[in-house]
Amino acid sequence: MIVRLKPLSGSLVQQLAELARGSWDHPSVDGFLAGQGWEESTWNGYDTASGHQLVAGDPDRIGTGQSRFHLPFCFFDPSDDAGPLGDEFEMDGWVSLEGDPTAFDHAWSAACSAVATELGAAETTVSWSLGSRPWNFAGWRVGVRALIVAQGEEFGSYGELDMAAVWLIDLAPDVTFPDAGGFYGWMLGEG
Repeated sequence: MIVRLKPLSGSLVQQLAELARGSWDHPSVDGFLAGQGWEESTWNGYDTASGHQLVAGDPDRIGTGQSRFHLPFCFFDPSDDAGPLGDEFEMDGWVSLEGDPTAFDHAWSAACSAVATELGAAETTVSWSLGSRPWNFAGWRVGVRALIVAQGEEFGSYGELDMAAVWLIDLAPDVTFPDAGGFYGWMLGEG
């Protein structure tokens, strides 16, 4: 089992909160990214100054603007072989941790603490289980958006890996966060 981690800094959390408070039409997002010095990645999304990658929900820019973003900060491979997180892992500056799911959960908790330092206590914290162990979610309201620290599937591995990421999602001020059963689907835009 391997965990790859790129911890969140307070300044990155502040930048993500600034993005959450801004307009998400394409010209506004482009202006924000340019102002931060974040450039289009050769892998996926945009390379941040911290070495993370911000991934837009509409990478092909088909709509008039974005409805969500996510920024991975931890990957977990529950298998017993080296897998995609082993020596061939292609992202620079990520720490490799040997361990069990506890290390993945600790990375999620540390990210929640980093966000809470900048934004205060989470408005909601829920756990949801599809399999043998639960995924955890914590959500903060930032203007008309939610900033969520979440565990879930790493989409490029087709379910082989888990990922912890910060998500930015539209959330109107009069709408409450979903309960545990609906949280993951809502976060992905499926509900």
